[in-house]
Amino acid sequence: MNQSWGHLQIAGIFRKLGVENIANPANIVKRDDTGWGIDVSANVKVGERDKVLLSFVTGAGIASYMNDGGVDMAPTTPVAASAESVATGKQLYTRYCAVCHGINAEGGSGSDISPPAPDLTDSEWKRGSTDGEIFVNIRDGVGATGVMRGLNGKPGISDREMWDIVNYVRSLARTVS
Repeated sequence: MNQSWGHLQIAGIFRKLGVENIANPANIVKRDDTGWGIDVSANVKVGERDKVLLSFVTGAGIASYMNDGGVDMAPTTPVAASAESVATGKQLYTRYCAVCHGINAEGGSGSDISPPAPDLTDSEWKRGSTDGEIFVNIRDGVGATGVMRGLNGKPGISDREMWDIVNYVRSLARTVS
């Protein structure tokens, strides 16, 4: 709505979010929730030639809308972080992940066509830090433009093995001294 003082815009979204894991018929997981968001922005005239831009955004569950942010509906781990799971995860990480994230998971250098892969041993996790969020990123990939391709559908790798990778990555966390 345009006025002599400037204009105001209000936008909102409501979206049903859900996850269904049917890979293991003995442990079917089905969850859903409603994601929502609101954006209020204004352009306020101050004087003849100047403007002040104001914006406020809030919500829950919307980061998952483009699979380019944290995952709000991530599953919980069905695989205990045993020594066997971590060892299997290390082998799979070396095969599928080390080429980008580095053999020690401390991040990759990137290239002209690909940004550097993040350090998986530090405490800064921009795309979700729970076991379930890490699993979803490994399974589905990260970014709408395919910054990181997921392992879902890759021949020879199961959900169980992706959970093993989660357990291995978790075992690499540096302790802060």
